Amino acid sequence: DGKYFYSESFLQRMQLKDLKSEKARESANLRWKKETEMRTQCERIEEECEGNASKVKESKEIKVNNIIKEEEKPKLKKTSKAQTVFRFVPPSLEELKKYILEKNYKNVDAQNFINYYESVGWFVGKKKMVNWRAAVASWETRNKNSSPPTQKRKTAVDQYDVNEIWKEQIEQAALKRKYPEA
Repeated sequence: DGKYFYSESFLQRMQLKDLKSEKARESANLRWKKETEMRTQCERIEEECEGNASKVKESKEIKVNNIIKEEEKPKLKKTSKAQTVFRFVPPSLEELKKYILEKNYKNVDAQNFINYYESVGWFVGKKKMVNWRAAVASWETRNKNSSPPTQKRKTAVDQYDVNEIWKEQIEQAALKRKYPEA
C-alpha cells in the first residue's frame, strides 16, 4: 500500500515491551497493597500505644527541662570524683587588658586578639580553645620574634649605588657600539 508500515520483528519487540509493562504494573500494585496494609497495622498499633506515647513524651519533656536547668548551673562539669573539668569562657576585653598589663606583655593588642578569636569561634586550629592565657602568651612570643624592623625603609636609589648603575649603562653602550648587530 505504502500507507502503513509493517514489520514482524517490530511487532515481536512491542509484544515483549507490553509483557514487561504488565509485569511492572502488577508488581507496583502488590507493593502499594503491602504499604496500605502496613499503614493500617501501624495505625492500629499507634491507637493501642497512644497512652504509652503520651507518657514517653512527658518523660522526654522532663529530661529536656533537666538538661536546660543543668546548663544554667555554674560552668563546672564533673567527670569523676578526682577530676573536675572547667568549661572554656572567653575573656572580656577588660579582663584581657588587665592580664596583659599584669604579665607586662608589650607585643599583644587585646582588641586584635579578641577580634581574631571571635572571628574563628575561639578555635585554635581545629580544636576549641581551652586556655586563653596560654594563647596570649604564644601571641606574645610570636610577635616578639617577628617584631617590625626598626630601620627606615630604603628607597630604590638608596639600595643601589648610582655610580654602579652608570658604569653598567656605559659598558652596555660601549658594547652596542662595538657590536651593533647584537
